[in-house]
Amino acid sequence: MIVRCIFNTGEQIGLLEHGLHFGDQTRFEVKVGTKYPVYGMSMFNRGLTALIRGETERPNWYPIELFEVVDGGLPAKWRFATRDEGESWTQAIWGYPELVDDPGHADALIEREVEALTVFAAQVGARHEEFRGE
Repeated sequence: MIVRCIFNTGEQIGLLEHGLHFGDQTRFEVKVGTKYPVYGMSMFNRGLTALIRGETERPNWYPIELFEVVDGGLPAKWRFATRDEGESWTQAIWGYPELVDDPGHADALIEREVEALTVFAAQVGARHEEFRGE
């Protein structure tokens, strides 16, 4: 799955009733017009989020409203699971196996834990090879 950034501020997409919490002054670390591979998705607080490696090249969850989908194909090895974390947290997640199978992996990514970042880096490398082959 590939998305193109169409907005990068909270003001541009407005306050959302569901999903990630942010303000009008929030600037997301993505660049308008740039295409990004999606490494995972989640239903968080009843809103859709995408796991993207933005301009900082670190993995972060972003509201899907920042993007348009340019290639909706999903990698063959992606998995899906529901989560029972309550209405204000994660209800579902899909992506690479470690993201889905390990309930702590997504938080470990955001906390920049070395083991989680190593797993993520392997996913980035695999996706890079996948795109080179096209």
